[in-house]
Amino acid sequence: MPHKALIFGHSHAWSLKRAIHAQTYVSSRPDYGVELLLCGTREFPGPLISTGLNGYTAINACLIASLSAHPPSPETWLVSAVQGNYYNIVGMIRPEPNFDFVFPGAPHLPLDNDAELIPYDLVRQIFKDQVEELGLLLKQLPKLGHINIAHINAPPPIESEEFIREDLVGKGALDPQADKISPAALRLKLWLAQKDVIGALCRSLGVACIDAPVETQNERGFLREAFWKDAVHANEQYSAIILRELERSVFSRATANA
Repeated sequence: MPHKALIFGHSHAWSLKRAIHAQTYVSSRPDYGVELLLCGTREFPGPLISTGLNGYTAINACLIASLSAHPPSPETWLVSAVQGNYYNIVGMIRPEPNFDFVFPGAPHLPLDNDAELIPYDLVRQIFKDQVEELGLLLKQLPKLGHINIAHINAPPPIESEEFIREDLVGKGALDPQADKISPAALRLKLWLAQKDVIGALCRSLGVACIDAPVETQNERGFLREAFWKDAVHANEQYSAIILRELERSVFSRATANA
């Protein structure tokens, strides 16, 4: 039976869709296909999970409807590309009060001398709170009968504060007189913390986590300029690499389970 990946997501899914439609990504195998079920908040509105007054939780109705034409099978993967901008919400704009922290895996990253230093455990808890809804979704998906679940993590941050500022100002999303872009090192540490928390979540649930490959990052860990799309998103060339990583993950697990 041919394998297939059914991807659903919010804004990060647009570049995945372009990579597929423009054939920037083409599967290397004839027995594998990728389909974008839901792309963007217009197709995938509302919360990931709804909770009724009786405490019963239900997966977003748009996602349930889109899956109705795809019965579960051992060859089918459900792939989440939802949300992902938690670290930008927490600290793309210089927070008030201003804070900084040491990321355990990268103690060499500089600290902002004007910021309050907070413990990494507190930062991890911030992201655990942010990803709670994602965790509920990933726990619920296997109840639909699908045994193969993957999640695509957000791309690394862009190093250039100027590029981010110009993009956000042009879109009316930033007040250049009142808002300041956080230092690049803080944004990188926040991304690493998000990656840390989501990776642990996925491992605890048996979900394959697709992270940014090292070739998409510059020597300091930021997204390479060739892959910039806008202040928070990567382009279709980046997404083509991610889709190839997903393909490898699918067949790696298929081989392991054979």
